[in-house]
Amino acid sequence: MLAFVILALSDTSFVEVELFSGVEIRGLVLRVPGGAYRIEACGDSVVVNGEGMEEFVVWGSDDKEITLDGGSVLRTYSGRITVRSRRGRLVITNYLRAEEYLAAVVAAEMGQAPFEALKAQAVLSRTLAFERALGGRGRFADNEEFQVYRGTGPLTDECLEAVRATRDEVLVYGEKPRMVQVLFHGSCGGRLARPSQVWGGYDLPYLYYGPDSVCAADTSQAWRAAFSLDSLLRLFGTSDCPTVLRTDSSGRAALVGIGGVRIKGTDFRKRLGLRSTLITGTECTNDSLVITGRGYGHGIGFCQKGASLRAASGDDYLKILGFYYPGARVIGK
Repeated sequence: MLAFVILALSDTSFVEVELFSGVEIRGLVLRVPGGAYRIEACGDSVVVNGEGMEEFVVWGSDDKEITLDGGSVLRTYSGRITVRSRRGRLVITNYLRAEEYLAAVVAAEMGQAPFEALKAQAVLSRTLAFERALGGRGRFADNEEFQVYRGTGPLTDECLEAVRATRDEVLVYGEKPRMVQVLFHGSCGGRLARPSQVWGGYDLPYLYYGPDSVCAADTSQAWRAAFSLDSLLRLFGTSDCPTVLRTDSSGRAALVGIGGVRIKGTDFRKRLGLRSTLITGTECTNDSLVITGRGYGHGIGFCQKGASLRAASGDDYLKILGFYYPGARVIGK
């Protein structure tokens, strides 16, 4: 099966991405060299500069600039842009080569990072994309539900070179190789978590769980968040000071008590918009709550900050991937 994947999918293949995933869009402006198009949704049709049609398609190698109504979002894209309407909502897709897509994903996910860390991210992002394409589960989303893609705006030469330097490489496990389930996050705060303890379900045999000494020594991963007691009252129905009742094996809040109610640590984080559930302290005064913690994201799998720190200290991308995915290996054509 994997041989089929490697033969059928490559960085020269094409992928389709749904842009602005999860956002309800009724109007936008699409600019291309030589012209601009005002596009609005109308039932299951689009109205382009006043003319109704089933869909609007723009090809060409030049960048296409999309501005949403109100000018709140402006992004540029290569490849083909298709705009359709479904029930009064615009659906915008981008069809482009996998190499261009992956380079833009690496740029959006990692930004400025050492080259070996970018290469590690490229292998993971490719694995995630190829596994999704093999499963026949339709187009990709462009947000955190899949992996972040923001078009050519964040793209750098280094990110493109990282993709080319790892061309067609994916991360696999087992005697009969299968692509791994790709999980990554911003920073682990010093400890990698288990999926079973964060989300429930089962753990993955090829992932590393435990301390990350490189991240533990990094003071930049500490965070502090302040809230008014009035905001607690709105969110939880009480202004009582919350307390972490139970932590998992990585030190993350598994259960939080507030006002006599127990709430999962992941739900507590979501309601307050915390950077992570790796909470190191809570302190209440007469009118405010201060929470301190470490890390950013769920803390499972590949730690992007840790990868950058390891690359900066001299580790290559294979060693970096080997730390976070010790039960997996990189293969290519």
